[in-house]
Amino acid sequence: ANWLRTLLQDFCFQSTKQQSSAAKMPRNQWQHCTAAFLLATGGIVLFIAPGSYGFVDRCDGGIVEIHSWDSNQCPPGAARLCPEDEFVTSPGWPKHYPEDLRCRYKLIGRSDEKVRLDFVEFNVEGLGPLCKKDFLDVHIQLKEANASVETTPLLGRFCGHTIDAIPRTIVSQHSVLVMDFYSDKNTQRVYNNDMHMRVLGFKAKYTFVPKAKYEPGHRILGSTNECSYLISSPEEGTLLSATYPGLYPDNMHCVYIFQAKPNQRVRLVFEDLDLYEIAGESIEQSVHVIDSCPVDVIRFYNSREQRQQIQGDFCGSRPNLTIFSSGSELRLDFISGVGRVSRTRDLSSDSESAEIQRRGFRLKYTMSDEFLRIDSPSALMKYHLNGTECDFLIESQGRSQEQLFFPPVRPGTMCRIFLQGVHNRQKTEVVQVELNRFVRNSNSEKRACQSATISAYLKGQGLMNSRPDSRFCQLQDDSAASTAKPISLRSEGPQMFLELRTGSEFSNSDSSKGFVLRYRFITDYGIPGVPLSEDICQFTYHSSQSSRGLTNSPLFNSRTKAHYPNNITCLLRFIADRPDELVRIRFTHFYVEDFYVESLNNDKRHHSTGSYVTCVGDRVELFDIYE
Repeated sequence: ANWLRTLLQDFCFQSTKQQSSAAKMPRNQWQHCTAAFLLATGGIVLFIAPGSYGFVDRCDGGIVEIHSWDSNQCPPGAARLCPEDEFVTSPGWPKHYPEDLRCRYKLIGRSDEKVRLDFVEFNVEGLGPLCKKDFLDVHIQLKEANASVETTPLLGRFCGHTIDAIPRTIVSQHSVLVMDFYSDKNTQRVYNNDMHMRVLGFKAKYTFVPKAKYEPGHRILGSTNECSYLISSPEEGTLLSATYPGLYPDNMHCVYIFQAKPNQRVRLVFEDLDLYEIAGESIEQSVHVIDSCPVDVIRFYNSREQRQQIQGDFCGSRPNLTIFSSGSELRLDFISGVGRVSRTRDLSSDSESAEIQRRGFRLKYTMSDEFLRIDSPSALMKYHLNGTECDFLIESQGRSQEQLFFPPVRPGTMCRIFLQGVHNRQKTEVVQVELNRFVRNSNSEKRACQSATISAYLKGQGLMNSRPDSRFCQLQDDSAASTAKPISLRSEGPQMFLELRTGSEFSNSDSSKGFVLRYRFITDYGIPGVPLSEDICQFTYHSSQSSRGLTNSPLFNSRTKAHYPNNITCLLRFIADRPDELVRIRFTHFYVEDFYVESLNNDKRHHSTGSYVTCVGDRVELFDIYE
């Protein structure tokens, strides 16, 4: 190093005829002189410390190597090659790069580092879709510094006249990143005829970043995947996909297994999720693609083996996606495929630009025993919605009624209970529930509502941007809760949603603060009034209660004119309670199906004929009753 530095100084002083010391030489003059010396010696251009290489104006057949060094480890006498801001640029920057050129840039980090490039300028003349004129090839999957580029997959070949023609950020999968830059023989000739065009070339800032957040935990021994890790500690942390926030490569399969303690659950919160997604040309196509994610996908499982998949496949952009394990294990698979829009195109549309900016994901993970245990009581597991902390779906199994003990929940939590009755052309149900330890919300109970609140949605409206029909506050005092009457609720259709929110004063250490939910599914005939029995379609209307009103056939809908069920008999009784009253019925809509009865004639041609037989099937019968 000393003899090289001495020779370098002598060469520079002779060429510049400057007698001052190297320490006083201007920085840009030192850099240009250094480049001239290295090019004069010919062959390979090698740098052993980070620096600004924009001064390299020709590197035909050369390799520029940039190694990572700590700021306090820069070699003696090389302080001017270790600036705070490191940039790598095309040869000749900020002027046009030369024609008929090949230049290779190899950035090499330590074993515990990755290489990151952030492009700030990019304007490379090229002809799409294969960039056959000038282009920049990028390799990020080299495992070692001396690995062959020719046998390593290519991340992409890039050319174009805007920064969107190349990924804004590129991160190596391991510790090495290589760029191969090519220009053909007539680049300058083309641009000399169009002087208003901006400078040809590129500029990118490079940094060496720690691998800790990319490679947490321990490598899974025996795994065929290059990025497979078992994460059991620490109990909280950040995880980045292998090349985040840079463009991730094709044909990658990363597996992350989170192993919590037996009494803990795992929570993943995605701060950023950006995977390639094919947009459909219609709503139906778009829904299908989102569900299937045929190219790039993230999948979750409730075990380290690929069993019990949580929800479906995920791709596209899913900000704030949150996933919970059901037990103490959670597996995340990140798979990238092939078949996207070609990366070698001269990009001209937003969708193509988005294709080369896909980032992967950044998430925070937590393993904790504060999350609601759904395996105790075991009945919770039966209704639990996979992937959520405490969302439950209770579906009708015909005529069913049951009660469910809901245990205490940690402060600051929202849980949802969805109750779904039968709803089809032949039958529909309503939901009826009872809640203990709750009272209807009023101004006097505002303090109680700071602990736990249940909002009830009775009309089937969604939870988002909808006002609840009722809100109830939990009683914290045990004596008051023991004497309070249960809250009774009945839905106005086949669905009911209950939303539980716990406040900062809610203590999950006191089991008495749980509550019992009693529910039942009741046949709904869609007829005004109260049936005399849940099993029989029978309604009675008294004049003493109302002298006039409306009623209808089962499941009649004035807007859709829905079909009434098959095989049903309903009895509607209209009773005039005063001796001087009569009953008058006027039909505003009437359509009751007749049956077509077919019979055969005895003529030689065997023509079939038929006729409508009045009220042999569906019918309305009216009776006068004298008592």
